[in-house]
Amino acid sequence: MAIGALHTIVRAAATEAQTEDDRIRVDLGNPGKFSERRAIGVGLSAVDAGPIDDRDIRKTLGYDVHAFDIACIALAWSGDENDKLGWMTKAYDLVDVVRAALEDPANRGLGIPAVVQSARIAGSSFSWRTDGQAAKAVVEFPVRINALRLRR
Repeated sequence: MAIGALHTIVRAAATEAQTEDDRIRVDLGNPGKFSERRAIGVGLSAVDAGPIDDRDIRKTLGYDVHAFDIACIALAWSGDENDKLGWMTKAYDLVDVVRAALEDPANRGLGIPAVVQSARIAGSSFSWRTDGQAAKAVVEFPVRINALRLRR
């Protein structure tokens, strides 16, 4: 549920951020091969990070707050390996698109605020990948979700 909601929000934000000459592809999972110069993959995996010690009224109502991470990736590529700084910046610009979407009050709780208490980017790692034809700037980042879970 949260992965689909995150994908929808990121796709809408990327559509607003792109231009006619600089399209942004957003896929559920790894973008794989793509013709656009920039892409975001949402939901490569989801990892339960466990319960959060939350001492408010939800505990007495039979709910716990659990954290889990949705793995995401931002890619920017070019056939020009001499402009690595420019493409690294473009990859991090995509992370900023996701961050802005998560901080937008209209997207509170990923559109399901009764379940999702908060969503934020929880760090990132950067790497370069080459496939013989192009250099790709790659930023991997988890989106940390705090969500209500019915206690069993």
